[in-house]
Order: sequence, then C-alpha cells, then structure tokens
Amino acid sequence: MGVTIAQQTWQFFSALLFGAALGVYYDLFRILRVAFPPGRVVAFVEDLFWWGSAGVLTVLFGIAGLGGQLRLFALLGEGIGFLLYHLTIGAAVMRLARWLIGLIYALLRLLFRLTLAPVFRLIGRLWRFVGSCLRKMGILAKKSLRKRKFRLKRDRVLLYNLLIGSGQGKNGKGVGPHS
Repeated sequence: MGVTIAQQTWQFFSALLFGAALGVYYDLFRILRVAFPPGRVVAFVEDLFWWGSAGVLTVLFGIAGLGGQLRLFALLGEGIGFLLYHLTIGAAVMRLARWLIGLIYALLRLLFRLTLAPVFRLIGRLWRFVGSCLRKMGILAKKSLRKRKFRLKRDRVLLYNLLIGSGQGKNGKGVGPHS
C-alpha cells in the first residue's frame, strides 16, 4: 500500500500550515522579548527551549499528520511555511505588537505620573522635612546638653561655695552633720 501523490500533496500543505503555526509560536517568544527585554543568557535559554519544543512538535506532527513517516518534502514544507509566515503575516504581527506594547507602556507611564509619582514626591518631601527636623533637634539637643552641663557645674560650684563658705543654709541654720 503506497502513498499517492494526492496524499503527499496534502501532507506538504499540512506541513506548510504546521510551519506557519511554528512561526506563530516563535512570534509569542518575540513579543515577550519586546515586552520584557531579556539578557543574553535568558534569550539563549528561550531559544533553546523554542528549538527543543519545535523539534518535539515536529516529531509529533510527523507521527500524527504524516503517519509516522518524516519525509524531506514535509520538512521543507514546514520550513517554507515558517518563512512565509515570518516574512508576511509575522512581520505585520510584530509591527502591531510593538505598537501595542509601546501604547501600553505609554499608558502605564501616564498612569504612574498621575497616581504614583505625586505620592513618591510627597514621601520624598516628607522624608527631607523629617530629616531636617531631626537634624535641628539633634543640634538643639547637643546645645542643650552643653548648656546644661555647664550650668550644673557652675551652679553646683556656686551653691556649694555659698553653703560651705557661709556655713549656713537658706534658713540660716548650719549645714553639715554637726549642725
């Protein structure tokens, strides 16, 4: 039981469609890269994942759609379908995706400017105000401590000089253990 030309033609066209589907799958990764630019390592891992999953999907397509026979014309059809999608619809999809992502970013920036930016500015001003108040309080506390220490020493010297020098307290009575 052989494979007819009509079946091979059908398999080729289904391989073209499968290649275009792989192009859509790859565009999902490309759109994610536009929306969230990855580093080199992450992009490499994403590419490895895409190639591995595309290989597994190609084998599954060969089993399900081609009756388990992976033929060269099917692989060529898959590649041609991918390229046709990528150069035509895929290019338009990516332009649209970049435009939409740019629009979404612009809306998010506007939303941030209208809602969160004033809150952050207010918090910054409050932080500076509290910081300046704390600095002023620290300066006043240092001055107060310096004055207080000086006063206590001076007052103590004066108080004891008066008491010891006169030998009397405030009420005229003597000061000390024998008074």
